[in-house]
This record gives sequence, structure tokens and C-alpha cells, in this order.
Amino acid sequence: MMEAASKPVKGNAKRREDGSSSKKNKNKGQKVEREDTPSKSTKKGSKVEVDKKDDDKDDSGDEDEDEDEDDDEGDDDDVDVPGVIDVPDADFYDFDKERTRDCFQQEQIWAAYDDDDGMPRFYARILKVVSSSSDEEFKVKMNWLEALRKDKAVCEWLDAGFYQGSGDFKAGKAVTSDALNIFSHVVAWEKSSKGIIRIIPRKDEVWALYREWSSAWDNLTPPEVRHKYEMVVISNDFDEEVGLEVTYLVKVDGFKSVFQRTHEVKWIPRSELLRFSHQVPAKKLLGEEAPNLPDNCWELDPAATSTETR
Repeated sequence: MMEAASKPVKGNAKRREDGSSSKKNKNKGQKVEREDTPSKSTKKGSKVEVDKKDDDKDDSGDEDEDEDEDDDEGDDDDVDVPGVIDVPDADFYDFDKERTRDCFQQEQIWAAYDDDDGMPRFYARILKVVSSSSDEEFKVKMNWLEALRKDKAVCEWLDAGFYQGSGDFKAGKAVTSDALNIFSHVVAWEKSSKGIIRIIPRKDEVWALYREWSSAWDNLTPPEVRHKYEMVVISNDFDEEVGLEVTYLVKVDGFKSVFQRTHEVKWIPRSELLRFSHQVPAKKLLGEEAPNLPDNCWELDPAATSTETR
């Protein structure tokens, strides 16, 4: 396996509106030292030390379980997180309750806020919860996941400077983190016999689609285009032949984080999985939370949505 030179990247964490440092802490200028990262061009102002191992080899997905376990060993790098960007609180649900230190367990995969616009597109597999009690400083040993370069579309996407939100991944070298606020939520995943980790939208999950997505996007695609999103509910589990059916959500006037299901549906074929930006933590509302709340509504985590969400 060839070793590439270290490259800097930056990351994010989030802090909520009242100033407490629990859930929504989005760090611009976060310093994260890690041995592997999603393959993406380095951004200006980067603070993360990265050893990208796989730029010079073909990620064919043939890593076996033994190689995956080898990544768990060796010297750990530290994840250090200074600075935050505030985001508003949700209308009803406290999403912080699902990302406290007590929520972390071995072999979970967590989404973490990225260094682009702070959406949860990074993935980390928890190898060990180092801190064993609430009296100790939070610390976990983990692998950052790297997207597998399995086909031309994925390679072009990564080379253009984008992150892969859904698809196939592999685990990189072990790192340690005491930065609780870089984490967004636990994600569902599958692992093949060859050690490939697959993260694909599942039925009833809420995901963000790139509103103006095109397979022709490249490194010249401006942020005002890339950072526009549409929220959807996944209607079926992934089918290799037909892909995924999604139903659109629209924001409800008078609320900060409430979205209503529409009758508009769309099929996303397997060839367009890159259209999925990231999963959004969401709670189905009962309709009793407020007198003016319409039917078929979800509350979405403001830390995983954008001002450019419709």
C-alpha cells in the first residue's frame, strides 16, 4: 500500500443557539489530525493533517477483513477541535439527546460534520469508547471512512472535490477524538465479507438531495449551486435494479425546523446515488405538538439543514 504525503483538510463542529456546547457545534477551522479522509481536494484555510493512502492505488473494494482489522492498530492520531459556528434550536425535539457521550458504542458508525458547508458527510466507525465514566473526558478511538473509487462517476466526483454521502466505503487507520461536537448521528450500515462498508439511504429515513445536482458538476461548480438542497423521505429500501423512491418534504411556514410531506415523488436510479448529499436526523411529529401543525410532518435537525433548504 503506497503512502501519500500528508494534506491538510478542515472540519466542523456545532454549538446550539443558547451557547451550550452540546449538539450543533460546527467548527470552521477545526484541527483534525487523521491518517485517512474522504478523497477530496484540499480546501483553503485547512487545519486538518491528513495522510491520504489511496490516491495512488485503485480502490477496487477487494480489501479483506484482515486488512480492515490492521487499520485498527498502530499509533493513534488526535482530533482537536477549536472554534464553533452556531445554529438554531429545533422547534420541539432536542436532537442533542441522541448524541451525548452515553450514546457512543463500539462498532457504531457516526456521521460527522464536514469541512465544506458543515453538513454531516464524514463518517467514523467507533472502535472503542475510551472514556468509561462521565467523570472522564470524552474520548473515542475510531476510523474515518474513505469512499471506494469503484467506478468512473465516483472517481470524477471525488476528484472534483466533493464528498460521497452514500455508497461504499472502507475504514482507514485508527485515530482518537475527544471532540464530541463533531458528531451528528448514528447511521445504519452493512459490511460485506470483504470488509466493504455500505451506507445507503433506507426506508423512512430523511435525506438531503442536491437541488441542482448534475453529473457534470466539477471543481468550478460554485458554492451557491452546490449548497442548495431538497429534503426527501425515503419510500423504499434500496433496490439494485430500480434504485430508490423518494417523497419530497417542504418547510412549513411559521416553524424553524418542521417539514411536511408532499405528494411529489421521484425515482433515484442507482447511477444517481451521488445526488444524495447527507442523511438528516428527523422525528415524525404526532400533530399534537402545536395547534397549527398540519398533518404528515417531520421535525428535522437544524444542524443538518441549510438556509438554502426549501
